[in-house]
Amino acid sequence: MSADLQTRWDKIKNTSFFQKYKPHNILFKSFYTIKNLSVKDLSRIPAAAYRNLTASISLVPAISFFALPRSASQSIAYALADTLKIVQLTEATQHNFTQNVISVRPYVERPRRGFIIYVHLPASNINLQTIRYYNVKCIAHIRDPRDAVLSLSRLIINKYNSAGIQSRLFVTELMSYEGQQPVTISEDIIKSGYHRVLDWILEHRYESFVKWVSDWISARNSMKELVHLTSYEEFVADSDSYFRNIYEFYDIKSDKMPPIYKRHFNKGIARNFETEMTPEQRVYATKMIPDLIYEHTLIRP
Repeated sequence: MSADLQTRWDKIKNTSFFQKYKPHNILFKSFYTIKNLSVKDLSRIPAAAYRNLTASISLVPAISFFALPRSASQSIAYALADTLKIVQLTEATQHNFTQNVISVRPYVERPRRGFIIYVHLPASNINLQTIRYYNVKCIAHIRDPRDAVLSLSRLIINKYNSAGIQSRLFVTELMSYEGQQPVTISEDIIKSGYHRVLDWILEHRYESFVKWVSDWISARNSMKELVHLTSYEEFVADSDSYFRNIYEFYDIKSDKMPPIYKRHFNKGIARNFETEMTPEQRVYATKMIPDLIYEHTLIRP
């Protein structure tokens, strides 16, 4: 790498743009192939990158990947971006994932190809209206809510134990469902152990996970041409089939599947709740799941 190019690269890495948005590395790897790009062009890097990346990018449409938290979704999105050699973008989100609103910029200002947007987006009326209006083909990635909240419980405890994070910092991830007041888990509950934390989540947070899944199933049933439903359970059962179905939905002409060494997803298995929840917790959590979820997914009682 020339000294001039190295200097420009170092400047980019130190900009607020880089620190704030942190798009997938492929975007900044593409910098090496872009000619006459200066630091002042940072605000236009996405559009510039799409026009100057390899020719294969023009063959890959924009992928909108909307996922339930704690569903290995971020790793799956990264795996797709790495394999297809496209840009991975994470849209800005609200602290409460159930209130996220879709950004129209990717579908108006940017070329509709060569990137994947990853965000925890609910199937709210405003989001579905935007999807219909802009004809956005999207993936709704779900997971058994019982396993998702187990993962959230572990995350809370691990973060607290490893970093000493005070309980109020968790409010960004532990707000009640849309329309309810935010609630904060106390340090006493965290210190009481895994099942006490899980009790708290089942009481204050679990409903939002169930509703997120149910709403996207309903959306898929009414918008099958625009919504492709995937699940963590399908991914664990047959990851190659999981990715092939995504390729087919987006009409991506590729036989290349993300190699195993790039699948850095949570190594949990499906139906962890059967062994990790208490009998009372299992009964409560299972009772909250509507038949709609069982009828249209691999999730079972």
